[in-house]
Amino acid sequence: MTSLIVLIGPVGVGKSTTARLLADHLQLPHYALDELRWTYFAEIGYNARHQQEIWETQGMAGVLAYWEPFEVYALERILAEHDAGVIDVGGGYTIATDPPRATRVRAILAPYPNVILLLPTPHVDESVHVLAERLTGYLPDHFPLQTHVQQHFGTQDLAKMVVYTHTKAPETIRDEIVGFLRSQTRTHR
Repeated sequence: MTSLIVLIGPVGVGKSTTARLLADHLQLPHYALDELRWTYFAEIGYNARHQQEIWETQGMAGVLAYWEPFEVYALERILAEHDAGVIDVGGGYTIATDPPRATRVRAILAPYPNVILLLPTPHVDESVHVLAERLTGYLPDHFPLQTHVQQHFGTQDLAKMVVYTHTKAPETIRDEIVGFLRSQTRTHR
């Protein structure tokens, strides 16, 4: 089995839980990009004070736009830094709105055979509803959840496998992914 697995998908879909279960099951390290991002962000000039100014003047939309180049860089860095493990990529790192950055995200992920997209359901509106219920009280005011989920549906071409998580136990999701990884290993022998 390939030793690097990358989980992508919208906020709240279950990437971190699934990544921990996969890492334990496969005896691989687990890396959460959301936990490592600040170090990567700092490498290219992230400024917390500037982010606060953006928050105060432009709100959540402005902060998300400010983060975008940092997130693309962090995605690139974590993949370059680790050749084995399970990486759960936070919700914003693969949905660049700037076309050159979106192209860069595709180029960054293209060489990796085990990029797995988690979505709640096969339908955008139903997925938004599921995540809105799941994330009540957790998201900042004015978080653009509808747009966020739509953008993730647009990243299906980044993934080698799409897993729908709603109504499934985390262990079932893990087992689906393990089955996919095993089939990939048999195919490439």
